[in-house]
Amino acid sequence: VGSRLLDQFGGLPGVVQVGVNDLCQIKGIGPATACKLVAAFELGRRRMRRVRKESEKLNSPEGIANYIRPWLMDLPHEEFYVMYLSSSLRIKGKAKVSQGGTNSTLIDPKIVFREAMLQRAPCLVLCHNHPSGNPAPSEADHRLTEKLVKGAQLIDTKIIDHVIVAQGGYFSYQESGRLGEMYTRLN
Repeated sequence: VGSRLLDQFGGLPGVVQVGVNDLCQIKGIGPATACKLVAAFELGRRRMRRVRKESEKLNSPEGIANYIRPWLMDLPHEEFYVMYLSSSLRIKGKAKVSQGGTNSTLIDPKIVFREAMLQRAPCLVLCHNHPSGNPAPSEADHRLTEKLVKGAQLIDTKIIDHVIVAQGGYFSYQESGRLGEMYTRLN
């Protein structure tokens, strides 16, 4: 049954994305077993999330990717999070600001910056996922990042990175030099 399950959905990454109805289509898996599997996958995700402390310091793109991955992995749609940091790069808060479709999500800068002002966060980290498995940024990702960098400057806040996570790894605007280019162009 396990082999059929993995074959049907393309391995473990595919299996953890399916729901009860899809699992019940596999011979040998009934509704009770399907519910147990879905619950087990969710418990695994929640366990990974609890390991991270809200006061954790995020001082590298890899650390950012590892921190946010439990919230974004295995999703069949895009979600966009903002982490609100202190000047010492410790997490003050985190918010999901958008949930979209399979290849895009709309972000309202007012929501991003309202929470930044409420948290009195001098630094922000933008994060989202690419369900396609390819972490490379799209042209829309570039436009959004630049728009948010411009907005952050208006309220004396700095975006320190925009990290895109995917099954194939992560992409960091900071690490790639693109974030620095944006700040240079805007000043």
